[in-house]
Amino acid sequence: MLRQRPTLAASINLAVLAVVVYLLARSGLDLYRSWKPSATEPAAAVPAGRGPGPVSLTEIVNAQLFGRPTAGPVVVAAPETRLQLRLSGVMASNDGRHAAAVISVESGPAQAYRVGEVIEGTDARVQAVQADHVVLERGGRQETLSLEKPQLQSAEVGDTEPLDDASLPQPVSEEPGKEDMLERFREELKKRGQQAASQ
Repeated sequence: MLRQRPTLAASINLAVLAVVVYLLARSGLDLYRSWKPSATEPAAAVPAGRGPGPVSLTEIVNAQLFGRPTAGPVVVAAPETRLQLRLSGVMASNDGRHAAAVISVESGPAQAYRVGEVIEGTDARVQAVQADHVVLERGGRQETLSLEKPQLQSAEVGDTEPLDDASLPQPVSEEPGKEDMLERFREELKKRGQQAASQ
Protein backbone atom coordinates (compact mmCIF):
# COMPACT_ATOMS: atom_id res chain seq x y z
CA MET A 1 0.00 0.00 0.00
CA LEU A 2 2.89 2.27 0.67
CA ARG A 3 4.13 1.70 -2.83
CA GLN A 4 0.90 2.79 -4.48
CA ARG A 5 0.89 6.24 -2.90
CA PRO A 6 4.08 7.51 -4.55
CA THR A 7 2.93 6.21 -7.92
CA LEU A 8 -0.47 7.88 -7.46
CA ALA A 9 1.19 11.21 -6.57
CA ALA A 10 3.59 10.86 -9.50
CA SER A 11 0.67 10.11 -11.83
CA ILE A 12 -1.18 13.24 -10.66
CA ASN A 13 1.95 15.37 -11.08
CA LEU A 14 2.46 13.97 -14.57
CA ALA A 15 -1.17 14.69 -15.54
CA VAL A 16 -0.96 18.30 -14.26
CA LEU A 17 2.31 18.79 -16.14
CA ALA A 18 0.74 17.48 -19.35
CA VAL A 19 -2.21 19.89 -19.00
CA VAL A 20 0.16 22.87 -18.42
CA VAL A 21 2.28 21.92 -21.44
CA TYR A 22 -0.86 21.56 -23.57
CA LEU A 23 -2.18 24.99 -22.50
CA LEU A 24 1.18 26.66 -23.13
CA ALA A 25 1.45 25.07 -26.57
CA ARG A 26 -2.07 26.14 -27.48
CA SER A 27 -1.48 29.75 -26.28
CA GLY A 28 1.75 29.92 -28.25
CA LEU A 29 0.01 28.65 -31.38
CA ASP A 30 -2.80 31.22 -30.99
CA LEU A 31 -0.25 33.98 -30.52
CA TYR A 32 1.67 32.88 -33.62
CA ARG A 33 -1.51 32.80 -35.73
CA SER A 34 -2.52 36.31 -34.65
CA TRP A 35 0.98 37.65 -35.35
CA LYS A 36 1.52 36.02 -38.72
CA PRO A 37 -0.58 37.57 -41.56
CA SER A 38 -3.10 35.09 -42.85
CA ALA A 39 -3.15 34.01 -46.47
CA THR A 40 -6.70 35.37 -46.92
CA GLU A 41 -5.74 38.98 -46.08
CA PRO A 42 -4.35 40.98 -49.01
CA ALA A 43 -0.87 42.41 -48.59
CA ALA A 44 -0.48 46.19 -48.44
CA ALA A 45 -0.20 47.64 -51.91
CA VAL A 46 3.24 49.02 -52.73
CA PRO A 47 3.47 51.36 -55.71
CA ALA A 48 5.42 50.03 -58.65
CA GLY A 49 9.07 50.82 -58.42
CA ARG A 50 8.79 51.53 -54.72
CA GLY A 51 10.07 49.32 -52.04
CA PRO A 52 12.09 49.65 -48.96
CA GLY A 53 14.40 52.27 -50.39
CA PRO A 54 15.30 55.89 -49.84
CA VAL A 55 12.47 58.31 -49.08
CA SER A 56 12.71 61.88 -50.26
CA LEU A 57 12.82 64.70 -47.74
CA THR A 58 9.93 66.41 -49.54
CA GLU A 59 7.67 63.40 -48.86
CA ILE A 60 8.54 63.52 -45.17
CA VAL A 61 7.87 67.26 -44.91
CA ASN A 62 4.60 66.97 -46.83
CA ALA A 63 3.45 64.15 -44.56
CA GLN A 64 2.93 66.73 -41.75
CA LEU A 65 4.06 64.22 -39.13
CA PHE A 66 3.55 66.67 -36.27
CA GLY A 67 0.28 68.18 -37.48
CA ARG A 68 -0.53 71.17 -39.61
CA PRO A 69 0.68 74.59 -38.44
CA THR A 70 -2.01 76.98 -37.31
CA ALA A 71 -1.97 80.61 -38.26
CA GLY A 72 -1.19 83.01 -35.44
CA PRO A 73 -3.23 86.10 -34.71
CA VAL A 74 -3.29 88.50 -37.61
CA VAL A 75 -2.08 91.91 -36.51
CA VAL A 76 -3.31 94.62 -38.82
CA ALA A 77 -1.54 97.96 -39.08
CA ALA A 78 -3.80 99.96 -36.79
CA PRO A 79 -3.87 103.73 -36.34
CA GLU A 80 -2.26 105.30 -33.29
CA THR A 81 -4.71 105.66 -30.42
CA ARG A 82 -6.05 109.09 -29.50
CA LEU A 83 -6.43 108.15 -25.84
CA GLN A 84 -4.17 109.96 -23.39
CA LEU A 85 -2.07 106.87 -22.66
CA ARG A 86 1.66 106.44 -22.26
CA LEU A 87 3.40 103.12 -22.93
CA SER A 88 6.56 103.06 -20.84
CA GLY A 89 7.53 99.39 -21.08
CA VAL A 90 6.65 96.00 -22.52
CA MET A 91 7.38 92.41 -21.67
CA ALA A 92 6.73 90.70 -25.01
CA SER A 93 6.39 86.93 -25.26
CA ASN A 94 5.57 84.35 -27.93
CA ASP A 95 2.92 83.11 -25.54
CA GLY A 96 0.39 85.92 -25.13
CA ARG A 97 -0.50 84.72 -21.63
CA HIS A 98 2.91 85.87 -20.39
CA ALA A 99 3.08 89.22 -22.23
CA ALA A 100 2.50 92.45 -20.33
CA ALA A 101 2.65 96.20 -20.93
CA VAL A 102 3.32 99.08 -18.53
CA ILE A 103 0.77 101.78 -19.34
CA SER A 104 -0.17 105.00 -17.58
CA VAL A 105 -3.45 106.84 -18.16
CA GLU A 106 -2.92 110.58 -18.72
CA SER A 107 -0.33 111.54 -16.10
CA GLY A 108 -1.34 108.86 -13.58
CA PRO A 109 0.85 106.07 -12.22
CA ALA A 110 1.98 103.30 -14.52
CA GLN A 111 0.33 99.90 -14.17
CA ALA A 112 1.06 96.53 -15.72
CA TYR A 113 -1.61 95.07 -18.00
CA ARG A 114 -1.71 91.61 -19.52
CA VAL A 115 -3.32 90.61 -22.80
CA GLY A 116 -7.11 90.67 -22.45
CA GLU A 117 -7.22 93.19 -19.59
CA VAL A 118 -9.08 96.50 -19.84
CA ILE A 119 -6.98 99.58 -19.17
CA GLU A 120 -8.32 101.27 -16.05
CA GLY A 121 -10.38 104.39 -16.77
CA THR A 122 -10.81 103.60 -20.48
CA ASP A 123 -12.77 101.29 -22.73
CA ALA A 124 -9.59 99.94 -24.34
CA ARG A 125 -8.53 96.31 -23.94
CA VAL A 126 -4.95 95.09 -24.47
CA GLN A 127 -5.13 92.76 -27.47
CA ALA A 128 -1.46 92.07 -28.21
CA VAL A 129 1.94 93.07 -26.85
CA GLN A 130 4.75 93.50 -29.36
CA ALA A 131 8.38 94.47 -28.80
CA ASP A 132 7.81 98.18 -29.57
CA HIS A 133 4.06 98.72 -29.32
CA VAL A 134 0.77 97.44 -27.93
CA VAL A 135 -2.34 96.68 -29.97
CA LEU A 136 -5.51 97.86 -28.25
CA GLU A 137 -9.08 96.83 -29.04
CA ARG A 138 -11.56 99.63 -28.57
CA GLY A 139 -15.15 99.46 -29.75
CA GLY A 140 -14.38 96.57 -32.12
CA ARG A 141 -11.49 98.47 -33.77
CA GLN A 142 -7.76 98.03 -33.32
CA GLU A 143 -5.55 100.91 -32.25
CA THR A 144 -1.81 101.08 -31.60
CA LEU A 145 0.01 102.50 -28.60
CA SER A 146 3.71 102.82 -29.36
CA LEU A 147 6.65 103.06 -27.00
CA GLU A 148 7.93 106.59 -26.69
CA LYS A 149 11.09 107.05 -28.68
CA PRO A 150 13.73 109.39 -27.24
CA GLN A 151 14.07 112.67 -29.06
CA LEU A 152 17.55 113.13 -30.47
CA GLN A 153 18.96 116.60 -31.00
CA SER A 154 20.70 117.19 -34.27
CA ALA A 155 23.91 119.17 -34.45
CA GLU A 156 25.02 121.29 -37.33
CA VAL A 157 28.22 120.38 -39.11
CA GLY A 158 30.89 122.74 -37.88
CA ASP A 159 29.28 123.14 -34.45
CA THR A 160 32.36 123.10 -32.29
CA GLU A 161 30.92 123.89 -28.88
CA PRO A 162 32.08 121.23 -26.43
CA LEU A 163 29.36 119.39 -24.59
CA ASP A 164 29.45 119.44 -20.82
CA ASP A 165 28.37 116.46 -18.71
CA ALA A 166 25.12 118.13 -17.71
CA SER A 167 23.89 118.17 -21.33
CA LEU A 168 24.53 114.47 -21.87
CA PRO A 169 21.70 112.00 -21.21
CA GLN A 170 22.00 110.39 -17.82
CA PRO A 171 21.71 106.61 -17.27
CA VAL A 172 18.17 105.41 -16.66
CA SER A 173 19.00 104.18 -13.17
CA GLU A 174 19.92 107.71 -12.06
CA GLU A 175 16.70 109.35 -13.29
CA PRO A 176 14.25 109.90 -10.43
CA GLY A 177 11.14 107.74 -10.52
CA LYS A 178 12.38 105.12 -12.99
CA GLU A 179 13.57 102.75 -10.27
CA ASP A 180 10.28 103.17 -8.41
CA MET A 181 8.30 102.44 -11.57
CA LEU A 182 10.43 99.39 -12.31
CA GLU A 183 9.99 98.14 -8.75
CA ARG A 184 6.20 98.69 -8.96
CA PHE A 185 6.16 96.79 -12.25
CA ARG A 186 8.05 93.88 -10.68
CA GLU A 187 5.72 93.83 -7.67
CA GLU A 188 2.65 93.96 -9.90
CA LEU A 189 3.94 91.06 -12.02
CA LYS A 190 4.78 89.07 -8.90
CA LYS A 191 1.32 89.72 -7.43
CA ARG A 192 -0.43 88.72 -10.66
CA GLY A 193 1.74 85.61 -10.92
CA GLN A 194 0.73 84.58 -7.42
CA GLN A 195 -2.93 85.24 -8.23
CA ALA A 196 -2.69 83.14 -11.39
CA ALA A 197 -0.96 80.32 -9.49
CA SER A 198 -3.69 80.28 -6.84
CA GLN A 199 -6.48 79.95 -9.43
